[in-house]
Amino acid sequence: MNKDVLLVNPCWGYPINKKGRRFNRVWPPISLANAAALLEKEGFSVRILDGNLEGMNSRYIAEAAGNFGRVFVTSSPLDRWQCPSLNIDPVLEIFQGLKNEKKYLVGVHGTLLPEKMLNLTGASAVVIGEPEQTILELCKEDAMDRIDGVCYKDGGKIVRTKERDLVNLDDLPVPAYHLLQNNRYFYEILGNNFTLFESSRGCPFECIFCLKVMYGKGVRFKSISKFRDEIVTAVKKFGIRNGYFIDLEWTLNRNRADEICDFLIRDKLNFKWCCQTRADAVDEKLLKKMKRAGCQLVHFGVETGSEKVLERLNKRISMDKVEEAVRKAGEAGMETACFFLFGFPWETDEDRNQTVEFAKRLRCDYASFHIVTPYYGTGLFEEVTKESIPKDGAWFFAENCNQGNSAANLDKITHDAFCQFYMRPSYIMKKIIHFKPRTLNKGLRLLKGYLKSYGDRR
Repeated sequence: MNKDVLLVNPCWGYPINKKGRRFNRVWPPISLANAAALLEKEGFSVRILDGNLEGMNSRYIAEAAGNFGRVFVTSSPLDRWQCPSLNIDPVLEIFQGLKNEKKYLVGVHGTLLPEKMLNLTGASAVVIGEPEQTILELCKEDAMDRIDGVCYKDGGKIVRTKERDLVNLDDLPVPAYHLLQNNRYFYEILGNNFTLFESSRGCPFECIFCLKVMYGKGVRFKSISKFRDEIVTAVKKFGIRNGYFIDLEWTLNRNRADEICDFLIRDKLNFKWCCQTRADAVDEKLLKKMKRAGCQLVHFGVETGSEKVLERLNKRISMDKVEEAVRKAGEAGMETACFFLFGFPWETDEDRNQTVEFAKRLRCDYASFHIVTPYYGTGLFEEVTKESIPKDGAWFFAENCNQGNSAANLDKITHDAFCQFYMRPSYIMKKIIHFKPRTLNKGLRLLKGYLKSYGDRR
């Protein structure tokens, strides 16, 4: 048996986000590092080929895979599970070039539509759901009918095995950081020597636009000791200085967040981090403790400044809570980043104006405006497509979510919102008054990335 395994993250023309906007960031494919750690524990020789980091084209990646016994290509690393790329061409191009007998697809696209992705890629099998344990079993077992969570062809007939049980997160080893070029991964707000940390999977809320198919139902947590072990290993052994806690709602369990902050304060690690959470899941005491523990930035998914739109999103949160959380995070000494969405089918010009004005009123440090994507499998997709069938090629998402606006017009709306937020005199004056070279550099990187992306799209 050839025990050489290749795990591939394609080059997406990155650094980009789901709508093609370029940012000055490159994040590690941490789900592949999880799988690699499991494989190495079982005696396999593993390489992670991050085409996104290296800027490798699909042809080169396919050629590099030539001598490996098994090749796994992800269509969405862990940090993109809830908002995967709409462009799967790089994935298809890699599979077209692969000569390996055993080649597999993992990620959101295959999980949502396994039969379609099996036919499109010509893969030996498509992994459905969380990939780590299934990847290990595909390397140990040739009889795919014995493996849960896969879709494959048997004599021309498509077979889908039973759903795999969700993984116990404590059963995952420390990610294989030694297979990643950690000093090259970068988040423009925090810096380099950067990686992603995951202390939980899942979210109990049912926002209409959110894609949670990879996480399963409910929320699962790593033990505090397991999470601490990962951070200490990354910092002390691999030189990580900056991290993003990518839990969908990091402060959902208040006591747990307190305990994590306690060990970060106690261990005195030279480590800075950020997280994302709900505005109603933080308070002044916790935010101050997070700051002492090294937290530099808190992300909040605000989505809209319109009460009418907010009610239909099923977020179950008030705008008053958002204002309070952003203000208290700033008072605790942390920066805040708020995310907003345009293009909901019931949205009006007035709603969009309210969103921009709310973003300015929040006085957050960073605001990010995007066009909403109705992903297959979400409530928004069902609502958008109940009266019309998606266009050819739009099988993974519905186009023209907001029937009253073209894609070009929505793109202009997001650009105008960006300019209104960042170019207003009060924002510029605030940055001048609180001037720090590091803050200026971050702002310039963000501005450069956005202006480059907007120029590329025009």
